[in-house]
Order: sequence, then C-alpha cells, then structure tokens
Amino acid sequence: MQNFLILKNTIQTYVWGSFDGIPAFTGIVNTDDEPMAELWMGAHPAAPSRVRIGKGDSVPLDKFITEHSVEILGKETFDRYGATLPFLFKVLSAANPLSLQVHPTKAQAETGWKRENDSAIPLLSPNRNYKDNNHKQEILLAITPFTVMCGFRSPDKIRELLSLVDSPIIRESLARLERDGYHGLCQFLLELTPEERSASIASVIAAGPYAPSGEARSTFTLVARLFAHFPHDVGCLAPLYLNVITLKPGEVIYLPEGIMHTYIQGTGLELMSNSDNTLRGGLTAKHLDVPELLKILYPAPYTPEILKPASENSSCTYKTDAKDCELTLIRLNKSEFTYQATAPAIVVGATGDITATNQSGETCPIGRGAFILIPASGSRITFSGTGVCYLASTPGTTD
Repeated sequence: MQNFLILKNTIQTYVWGSFDGIPAFTGIVNTDDEPMAELWMGAHPAAPSRVRIGKGDSVPLDKFITEHSVEILGKETFDRYGATLPFLFKVLSAANPLSLQVHPTKAQAETGWKRENDSAIPLLSPNRNYKDNNHKQEILLAITPFTVMCGFRSPDKIRELLSLVDSPIIRESLARLERDGYHGLCQFLLELTPEERSASIASVIAAGPYAPSGEARSTFTLVARLFAHFPHDVGCLAPLYLNVITLKPGEVIYLPEGIMHTYIQGTGLELMSNSDNTLRGGLTAKHLDVPELLKILYPAPYTPEILKPASENSSCTYKTDAKDCELTLIRLNKSEFTYQATAPAIVVGATGDITATNQSGETCPIGRGAFILIPASGSRITFSGTGVCYLASTPGTTD
C-alpha cells in the first residue's frame, strides 16, 4: 500500500455556493461557470472521493476502503468504526446563506434512520430526514472572513432585541420564550401562518433604522438581507435569537449536535463526522419536519469558543470535543512538522512548497490544490518546506 494516495473529489454545485471561493483556494478552474458550494473529501456514499490507483485509473474511496479496510484505516480505527472513514472533509464557499439546520446525536440518528427505513421512505425522498445512521459534529475553519449564525443567544439578549420591535407577533414570541423556553419560541415561530411571518419580518425591518445600538442595527440589517434571499421565510427572524459571529482567517469554531446554525458568507474548511444528516429550521424551500427538529434541538444558550492558532508562524492542532475528527494547521517556514500515521488522514495543500516524507523515504509534494489520503501505516510522516496545508484526522493521532 502506498503511503500517499491522490484523491479526486466531487464539487457540489448548490445554489448558495460562490463562483470563485473554491477556485481561489484550490486553483481548480470553474470551467462550467456554476456556483461551487462544497468540495467533498471522504468516503460518504453520497459523493465519495476517487483514489488514483494507476495511470488514468481510479476507484471510489468507499469501495477502496471496503477492499483494503485495515490497510487504510488501521486496526484501531477499523475496530471502532468498521470499514468506513470516520470523518468527512470539505472546502465550503458560501456566497449566500444556507438553510438553518440542526444535526442529530448518534442515538437520534440511529433511531431516525431505522424508523424511516422501516417506513420505506426512499433515501432520496425530499421528505427524508436521515440519510445515514451517524451523528454530525462539525469543525469550521475560516479561510476568508466567514460569517456564521449559530447557537441561541441568552434570554436577556433576545429580550433586548425583541423589545425594539412593535409587533404583536414578536411580543408573543417573547412571551413563549419566557413561558416555554427555546423550544416554545421555535415552535411558535415555525407554526406561524404565511401572513403572520410576513407581518413579523416587515415589522423587524421597519424597526431597523431606529435601533439604538450598532449591534441591534446590524442584526436587523441581517434580517433584511435574509428576507431578500428568502422572502416570507420565518428563518429571516433567526438573527434575533441566534448569535452572529464573523471569524477571521485561521479562526475555528466547533458545533456539536443539536446546535441550530447556518453559514452566511465566506470560504472555509469544514470537518465533520461522516454524515449528511440535516434537520432544517428555515431559510429553505426544502422539507421542514418541525416535531423532529424540536426533538434534537439543544434548548439552551450556546456561544461557541473561537479557537485561534497558537501563533502566526507555527503549526497547531485545534482541540475540540469532536469525537471523530480533528483539524491541524501545518504552517512551515523552512521547518518541519511530524504526523504519526496511526489513523487515516486527508491533507489539503493551500500555499507554498511542502513535501511529505515517510520513514522509508517515500515523498509526496503538497502544493496548492493537492488532496492526499495518508493511510494508517504507522509510519512517521515528516512535512518540510515552506507553505501551508491542512490535515484532517481523528483525535489523538497528531504530534
């Protein structure tokens, strides 16, 4: 088995994607002039990477792992996860907001997956909630400034913002929060009639110019921006109750299961559990299952910690509570970084001229736009040179 396997990846052309973010980061040319939303690196059956195995020949990564499970994954990863890569790695570039979404825990996903299978709901049905039986924890690293909306604001902050709006519907939403908590607030908003949604959004937009603080004005401006993309969608009100954060390049946040969130704009790296399970809560024309959403929603305030690189001139591993995945920034200036390949890893080249070398002397260049799978050979991999690349692995496998 080679120590360095070249990957060819699928680019998802979702309508919210940017035309230039992924090309700017990877050097891939947007020949079809389509929105390039997500470049998937991994073995998820919805869009597995392909592994180059010879001149012009390649095989899907999920099939390749099935045929060479222990060689690719290592015994420890195979024993824990079976014949699958534990994580899914993406380059993500949003020009417009994504849908509001929440992801399930492992137990919730297994229950939902079995229920929908037993009900014979087709896997590609628009009414399907669970595409697999896995949980979905996420790590996001900003490549460009990246605006995220995630986690419930504190009750005091929500009260402060809602009190600025002269609307009986908004006043009632605050009363529901006070009486029934975050579940009550979300259920009330999601069950509004189209007329009530339109009236409440209009009242927030009208209040924007009179907001007494810069934060409130920017919050109401975001409501207006969301309305321009999703007219009359109740998700337009989400900035009133979710935190709005803009990450600087190199900064990272971690989003556990159950946290309502969406990405507003920016290019970044997204590393997650190997899952495509999403329950939506607005800003979309897709299926909304309100009872199921409320089952998995985390009903308490959550403000993610913003993780920063240790310094501007060194490598670092961003430590989070994610069980299946860990992200490492490798930043070299005629220096070295080592990775003990006891678990599989995927490396993405960003800038400069870096070379990866294993203990046997096998080398692999990692420049901009390189996508490399490192099997769990147990070999010590040394990265040397000058430049930046990113390594996705499982926790506890980097030095």
